[in-house]
This record gives sequence, structure tokens and C-alpha cells, in this order.
Amino acid sequence: RPKVFDKLGLYIAPALLLFILIVFIAGIIHPLSSPIEPGSPTALADGVLNAYNTMNGLAAALMGLWIMNEFRRRGIKEKEEMFKNVVITGGIVAIFLAFTSTVEVYIGATSGAKFPEAVIGELTVNIVRGLLGPAGTAIFAILLALACITTSAGVLSTAGDMFEEMSKGKMKYKWTMIWGNIVGYFIGLAGLQAVINYAVPWLMLIYPAFIVMIALHLVKKFESVKLAAQAGVITAIFFSIGDWLQALGVGTNPFTTMNLKMPGGNVGLAWLLPTIVVVAVVQVA
Repeated sequence: RPKVFDKLGLYIAPALLLFILIVFIAGIIHPLSSPIEPGSPTALADGVLNAYNTMNGLAAALMGLWIMNEFRRRGIKEKEEMFKNVVITGGIVAIFLAFTSTVEVYIGATSGAKFPEAVIGELTVNIVRGLLGPAGTAIFAILLALACITTSAGVLSTAGDMFEEMSKGKMKYKWTMIWGNIVGYFIGLAGLQAVINYAVPWLMLIYPAFIVMIALHLVKKFESVKLAAQAGVITAIFFSIGDWLQALGVGTNPFTTMNLKMPGGNVGLAWLLPTIVVVAVVQVA
């Protein structure tokens, strides 16, 4: 496995970054349109909620085990050395992710304005086709397919390690990979928009709790904030129930009504203030 991921990461990641840079330059020199005025009045909240769909935070939490296992396989076992490598690799990833996300937002706001009715997935293809033509679209399709392979391979490898460890070796890594590929293939046939429509309600339910976990795990001595983190996770999930039910189409319910009365409740952030208060109170107490 290390050789496979080394080869995939060595060639595909730089190729993707180069392609994004080319699209960025083309979008600056010859934008397909101009940003639509006045834009979104809730841009920050829209960005947070749409970021749930990327599942980057969820993937980061799930792939933490896989990354640590990879370090151990490569001879990095001491706590301090492992921490140093996490900081270095995590910092590099954060910088490149910030760059690519900024590029995507800029291109979406300019060239993407030409396709106001395009659904997610189609919009990206339309932008690339408009900026780089058929040849650029073909290259983009190949790179995107390869990028999806690396992502799915990473997630499945994480699942294989996790289930094998949780079952104490009864659920073999190999069979988790095989069945994961088969199930994932058939789910993928439904199309990107269908997958997102199904996933969004559940992401609305669990993502606030994941954000709390990730934020508090940045504390060097996590044990000192463990109880506050547990209280924060419970609070975040409780205030996410209304958004979950609303996303499922159950708009009239006590939880959604309660959320709409909270600060940020009309943009899906009703959980934020109560969670901060509960974490602070529990930690001080």
C-alpha cells in the first residue's frame, strides 16, 4: 500500500495543482462573465454549509488513523517525531487547500456566473469547457477521475484498517476493500447530485459535532478539555436535529422552530452559540 499511495500522490497531486493554476490564469485573463450583484447576503454561512458537502473535515477525522498507521509503517513511531510530521504535512496540505479553495471561489464568482442554472458538477465542467475548450475538458475529466481514485482508495483503506482493528482481526482489510469498492460503484451510478441530496441531511446532523471535535483536539493536552468536548458534541448534535429534519423535508417540528429563534438559526448555524457557551461553562466549572 505505501508504494501505491506514493506513486498516486507523486504524480496526480502536482498534476491537479498545475491544472487548477492553468484554469485560474485563464479565468483571470479571460473570465467568462462577471460576478452577479449583489451576491449572497449570507455568503459566510453559505460557504460553511456548502463546505459540508466536500466532507473534507469528515475525511480528515476518518483518515487520521490511516495517516498514523502510515507513519508507523515508515518507521516514524516516536510521539514527538510523529507530531512534527503531522504539523509539517498538515501545514503543507492546509496551504495548498487554501489556494485551491480560493481559486475555486474566484472562478465560480466570475466565470461561473455565466451558468446560473447549472447544478453542482455540471457547473465545473461548463467553466472548464468555456475557459479551455474541449481539450481542457478532456484533461480535466482524466485528472478528476484519478483524483477520485486516490480519495476513494484513502477512505477505503481507512475503513479497512478501522474495521479490522475494531473487530480484532475478524473483519479482514482485504474484504472491506473489495465490498467497499462494489458498494461505492453502484452508489456512484446514481450521479453526483443524487448522492449529495441523500448525504446533505446527515451531514447537517453530524458535521457540527465534528467541527467541535476537530477544534478542541487542537488543544495540546486534550484530556484537560475532554469533558467540555463531550458536552460540546452533545449540544451540537442536539441543535443540529432541527436542520437535519428540515433537510429531510420535515419542516414543521419543535426542533426546527427552536432553531429559527436562535442566533444564526436561519442560516443553519443555530448550534454554534449554544455549543460555545456549553463548552466554556463546562470547562470553567
